[in-house]
Amino acid sequence: MIMNNNIICALIRKEDFILIAKRRNGKWELPTGITEGSDELKSVERELYEEYNIKVKAELLFYINIALLRSSP
Repeated sequence: MIMNNNIICALIRKEDFILIAKRRNGKWELPTGITEGSDELKSVERELYEEYNIKVKAELLFYINIALLRSSP
């Protein structure tokens, strides 16, 4: 079975505040996860609950395609 896994990222805003998470390496990021073949909005809700114990209702979805290019030395 082939699953279409995509990386998801959540932008959570409440009033003038935006939720960011501190990674183990000390860098800051927006909460991220993987869709694991399921609906993207449900994946955002699941990932935020599993990783941060936050219950949200995901309502809006943006698609952004980012290609990372590596140059050879």
